Formats: sequence, structure tokens, C-alpha cells
Amino acid sequence: MKIGRKQVKNYVESEVTLCDICNKDTEFSNGIFDQSEVEIGAKIGEMPHGDCDYRISYQIDICSPCFMEKIKPAIEAMGGRFREQDSDDYGTHTYYQKILEENEKFEWERHDGETMTDEG
Repeated sequence: MKIGRKQVKNYVESEVTLCDICNKDTEFSNGIFDQSEVEIGAKIGEMPHGDCDYRISYQIDICSPCFMEKIKPAIEAMGGRFREQDSDDYGTHTYYQKILEENEKFEWERHDGETMTDEG
């Protein structure tokens, strides 16, 4: 009996979620440690009783580059302000930034209500 080698290709089929804007995989990665997640959604409507939910749920699948390059700037252009929070310390760096143009100072209100200022 003669034993030889044969090259075999295995194909694994998997489902991916595609970005509704650019049609790329929403699990886009900028490297080995990039674990970006984007969740955009809303539930609009009534809940007349605790067990009856008549709300309509709206969701959209977005990759992190489209969120940072398109969605975030568009919302900010409409006057929206994002709250930024480091996930590893549960909110101690959550600030609502207000730019005070008249005296060129920056003022932040921390999540605990303390106001902080800094020369701009």
C-alpha cells in the first residue's frame, strides 16, 4: 500500500452582521485588542400594564468606523452631545462638557454632580 498526502480545504460557514451603511462586517477590528461594540436603538410607544409592551423597537447595525466617522458627527452637528465613559471605572470620567466662550474656560459637570473647571 502506498501512502501519500492530499491537501484538503475546509470551509466553515458562519453568519456575520453587516453594517447597514457600508455593508462590512460590524465586528471590524483595528487590531488584536480592539473590542469595539456599537448599539443604536430605541423602543417607542406605550406600556399600559407591566406585562403588556406595545412599543415598537428600532435597531440598526453599524460598524465602529461608520459610527465614529458618520453617525457621531451627524448627531453632534444637530446639537447632540455624547457622554464619554471609560468602561473600566464605571463612570468616574463621565463628563458633560460645556464650553464657556466668554471667558475661554472649560467646565465639566461630573456624574456625581461636582462641577470642574479648567483654563482652555
